[in-house]
Amino acid sequence: MSDTAQARYTFLPYVRRGLSAVLEGSAAAGRLKLPVQLKLSGTGGEDVVDVPLRLHGPGDVIGIDPAEVIRTEPRRETADFDPNYFPAVEFDSPDFPWMFTPEAPDGGLLRPWLCLVVVRDHTPNSLSADQTRPLPVLECALRELPDLAEAHAWAHAQIMRESPAEEPPEAASAAIREAIAGRPDRNLSRLLCPRRLTPNTAYIACVVPTFEAGRLAGLGMAPDAESLDGLTPAWPTPSGSARTLVTLPVYHHWRFSTGAGAESFETLVRRLERQNHLPGVGGLRLNVGDAGWSLPNVPGAEVPLEGALIPPQQAGTAFRWPPPELEGFRTALRALLNATATGGEAVVAPPIYGQQHAGRGVTPEPGQNPLWLGELNLDPRYRVAAGLGALVIRARQEAHGGSVGPGRGGRARQPVAPSGPDGA
Repeated sequence: MSDTAQARYTFLPYVRRGLSAVLEGSAAAGRLKLPVQLKLSGTGGEDVVDVPLRLHGPGDVIGIDPAEVIRTEPRRETADFDPNYFPAVEFDSPDFPWMFTPEAPDGGLLRPWLCLVVVRDHTPNSLSADQTRPLPVLECALRELPDLAEAHAWAHAQIMRESPAEEPPEAASAAIREAIAGRPDRNLSRLLCPRRLTPNTAYIACVVPTFEAGRLAGLGMAPDAESLDGLTPAWPTPSGSARTLVTLPVYHHWRFSTGAGAESFETLVRRLERQNHLPGVGGLRLNVGDAGWSLPNVPGAEVPLEGALIPPQQAGTAFRWPPPELEGFRTALRALLNATATGGEAVVAPPIYGQQHAGRGVTPEPGQNPLWLGELNLDPRYRVAAGLGALVIRARQEAHGGSVGPGRGGRARQPVAPSGPDGA
């Protein structure tokens, strides 16, 4: 690999090679049609005759070369596979999952002719061999099978190639085609099984057909016209309550078991237990009945100071403060905050948080804009949060190259003793 190139993986939704890559026609009798015309000439003149050819379809397959399977995940007879992962099987040919699909791509998607299913290794599921049938047979519950309408989403091709750091899309497409044709050692295809596995459970993984024609052929039966012409899926959409059993031929299979599961994020989250009633968790009571600063003295007046996390069924708390007394407190607090700007003399008062952003030197009257400036400064709960934010700014102002604070004139102001209405 050159110094200016880098290894790059490309994942493709499907790959087709040969004649199937250029055909755009529909299927006939379960096979992709290849339009061919012959020109006949003789003493009587010339005539054009249509002689359509058909490529092999899933109904023509009764087995696959074992050498085509190059890797399974997990390996055969693994006893402690992590249940958080999806089982997978990899094939040597990048186009193998779509090689016998009897239809053309639709919207950049193409249904594979086979898929990977994983079922629990116990009754009613069973895997058996019958000398009268060309392939081993899986009999399993329909509810354990994936939805074939989504089969295209669980199959892809993987291409590994060298590419420059900056590569135009047209050059990338040409390089990918060249890698598929010229570097077979770097290409593969993969099927995944979208099943959520259960810890400490035995499973059977099987590669099976997705078309009914392929299912019948694999069972040693002749595909009927309905399954061929209609491209019928090998099984209907699974239902969680269905008790139906499905019989499928198996091109490749292996057994494995899951372990208890690693300490992943999912396993840790599953250990959490819901607690609805946690007294004292999620908030504090803020006593503002004796705030000082000549503010109204209302014994027992409290406001709830909620935290970021509260119990799920904890009801929202409100002011324990009659509205007239609350409005009297806010009116007195507004006068105190505005004293420096309106009193004509120097007064040491609590800061007006956000005044630099609002471009206002006073806290606005009720209903005046900006409304948020009044809500922030006249609600003791919000003043506590703003005061904590001011402490963080002051603690880190030197690291950011300037004196930044909530005080007037842009100077950092030392917080007032906690006897004030908000402790800052």
